[in-house]
Amino acid sequence: RPVNLRVLNPKADAPASDPASASRRPAYEELRQVQWLPVLAAAPIEGLPWRPHSPCVASPDNTRPASDVWLVSFCAHLLDGEVSSSFVLELFGWDKPPRPALLCAQLAEVGSTYSAEVGPDEAVLLEHCIGPIYEQLQQIVGAPEFSGVKAALSRRATIWTGPERGLLPPSQVSFDDDASLCRYLAVAPPSLSPFRTLLVALGVRESSFSADDFLKANTCFVRDYGSSAPLPEAALQECVLNLRLASARGLSPETSPVFLPDADGILRPSPELTFNDAPWMPSAGQAGTRFVHGSVEPELAERLGAQSLRQLLLLRDKFTDTFPCPSSTQIQEALAGFGHESNVLLDLLEVADVLGAKGVHFCCDRRLHPSESLLFPTLVEFQGPALCVFMPGVALTTEELCLLHQHSADRWFKLRGRTPRFGR
Repeated sequence: RPVNLRVLNPKADAPASDPASASRRPAYEELRQVQWLPVLAAAPIEGLPWRPHSPCVASPDNTRPASDVWLVSFCAHLLDGEVSSSFVLELFGWDKPPRPALLCAQLAEVGSTYSAEVGPDEAVLLEHCIGPIYEQLQQIVGAPEFSGVKAALSRRATIWTGPERGLLPPSQVSFDDDASLCRYLAVAPPSLSPFRTLLVALGVRESSFSADDFLKANTCFVRDYGSSAPLPEAALQECVLNLRLASARGLSPETSPVFLPDADGILRPSPELTFNDAPWMPSAGQAGTRFVHGSVEPELAERLGAQSLRQLLLLRDKFTDTFPCPSSTQIQEALAGFGHESNVLLDLLEVADVLGAKGVHFCCDRRLHPSESLLFPTLVEFQGPALCVFMPGVALTTEELCLLHQHSADRWFKLRGRTPRFGR
């Protein structure tokens, strides 16, 4: 309904600064603070932020014209009526844009409440709300009052990234990144290019995200979904994508713990999880082992700090009783001392004799054997061509294998009560 405010000044078109108005100034100041203006009690547009309890009347100092609905709907009352008097507009400060503090409060509330399902539509929101707020705030970049704007917005979800993610804090948005990012990291859309000066001043990146940024995004998943319930499917996919990008950009679990989804989709610290790099092993001996989710590749899980099932099985079954193994240099020196290659065979015959073998069979195996099921991946290079020695009826003990591996030309030892002289 129209509101007749012309009675405030006999000269309705005269500015409030007119000398004739000076005598009335105290009364005007008091009038600005009295709650007497009719204001809207409900949001005129669905999806706009709105105060939970709105009175029927408010003071002019806490009220804005209804035309500012997109800019101040959450932080100021809206006049239920129209004002055309330039005197009244100037008197109540309505001839100027809303204060930066109001714009910041409105933008922060839009960021915390926006939902693509509820709206408003992206084009409408950018044209009437986010765009005009950015435009007005950009005008004061570099001015003293901008420090308050930066303090209010730099850590809040105030940067538009699109309907899918809504608004994110400036530190989680970049103008220059070619990766498909997760819900906590985004690339600024082209529609924000006119406001680049403002957004960079607030903290939006001009370069690509670093590994630390992806690590912070990883902790955001834990913050929002916890570590006691499975991630929703969409969040699980985004979490795994974030982990891949983090690893690709050099994230190291040594600097800070990384959370991986387990087989049930629950986020857990990576050292608590095991990746299955031995799928051929029977599951009976894996009770109590907490596995990484199947969508996380073993190589990725290993880089991010999860345990290897192979190593776990070796430790559990004491397969890691180490055998002294000569270095490649020692082997080369030993072979060089043998002279002709046939001396190697003669020494092997002596070993067979010391062990009491009734026969010895030599076979040159030129095949390349599969290496997928090796518990020690470092043994892959030994799956190629090899000289095989078979001594029927002979079985070596662990101690005997150790003695043979420790063989040195300058040290004597006994093998089954005899002192072999091979290699001397």
